[in-house]
Amino acid sequence: MAFKGVEREIRKRLMPTSPVKSDAEEIQQVETTIAEPFEGYGLLTARQIIEQARSWSDERKIAARSYESATRNRRSVVQALS
Repeated sequence: MAFKGVEREIRKRLMPTSPVKSDAEEIQQVETTIAEPFEGYGLLTARQIIEQARSWSDERKIAARSYESATRNRRSVVQALS
């Protein structure tokens, strides 16, 4: 019985003092701090972004690439925006 008390004490000391965030919570936090590069971006499909990006300014491409990398991170879109 004494072993259970020691085990509990060891677990208590080894447990982190601050709550650990899950990957989903961290992603959600990032998504809330990065705004869409322009209104309606989130409604575009990957194909639409790739086609339209050909005519975008460098600044718009950089903003879209940053947003895409931090949110959906679609390889084809990130590559087209590079």
